Amino acid sequence: MLEMGYYTAGLVSQFFEVKRKDFMQMFIHHVATVFLIGMSFICSRTRIGALVMLVHDFSDISLEACKMAKYLKKTEAANVLLAALEFLSLRPELFIIRTVFSTVRL
Repeated sequence: MLEMGYYTAGLVSQFFEVKRKDFMQMFIHHVATVFLIGMSFICSRTRIGALVMLVHDFSDISLEACKMAKYLKKTEAANVLLAALEFLSLRPELFIIRTVFSTVRL
């Protein structure tokens, strides 16, 4: 529930901050995350909700670093960070694909 509160606060605070180019992408990201975490609690699938939080939090680190490099006009650093993001984001996705079927008990 703490994580859902964090993403809900991020969703609401976007409207009161300076509008950035990625406003719509971040809005969709926060709405999707809140929806997935909320539905995992409602449907008693907290293991899947934990995996959603793992993927979103893990990718946020390198994504924010890439955005900071872009705002500082360090395009080479932003490109390297983006390549690292793509490489590292593949690992959690493969982890989820392998484990999601073990978390779902039908």
